[in-house]
Amino acid sequence: SGGKFSLPLEPIAGVGDWRNKEGQLTLLRALLIVTPSVYKFPLEEGEERKDAAAALVDVNSSGGTASPSLLSSSCPNPGGFACSKVLQRLLSLSDEPKLHQSAREVLGMGLQSCPEIILCALVRLQLSNAAAMNVADTPPQQLASIRARAQAGMPLKGELMRELIPLFFSPNPKWVVKNPTGAIRRLWEISPNTVVAACVEAFKVLPTAEERAEVVAFQCNLLRK
Repeated sequence: SGGKFSLPLEPIAGVGDWRNKEGQLTLLRALLIVTPSVYKFPLEEGEERKDAAAALVDVNSSGGTASPSLLSSSCPNPGGFACSKVLQRLLSLSDEPKLHQSAREVLGMGLQSCPEIILCALVRLQLSNAAAMNVADTPPQQLASIRARAQAGMPLKGELMRELIPLFFSPNPKWVVKNPTGAIRRLWEISPNTVVAACVEAFKVLPTAEERAEVVAFQCNLLRK
């Protein structure tokens, strides 16, 4: 039945490079716009629990309650954006000059529809790669592969974070995030230091004392909830 098919992610978005990278990006985009009722992205426990700040409770046809799942009224398949393998592959593909804009547009779908998930997933992936690099006695060849993953898509990561930080950590009348408190709570579980750094970054880019005071009040109210 629908939703029980789990994608074989290793050949689709695993560590191996495709010769036809444009085709791989096209496939990933197509998979991300199909709803979870068709298939689900296989997620690790931390990705399901921490990255899905917009998680809702699925209600089955008999009126009972199923296990919490990655659902969103506006994001076609939020589990895909929470999946570290998919995110890692999109970032790696963005390093190809001719594919950068297309990869940016795919992640832009998540940025527009489920920014909570993109924010938490980016930070979680960065921390995961950093932790892997610090494991003692890692063979040099494996360490080189881990380092390449950590450095993949750095320009695109920077672009996304520059949009995400003011979206969550500054008052934004043009675009109201549906669940900012839930997102920040999840992000705090993943990395308290990132929350503090984002608060400081949102504060220091503002030119006037009045704007900075407004941001501080906004952040205090957000973190207090």
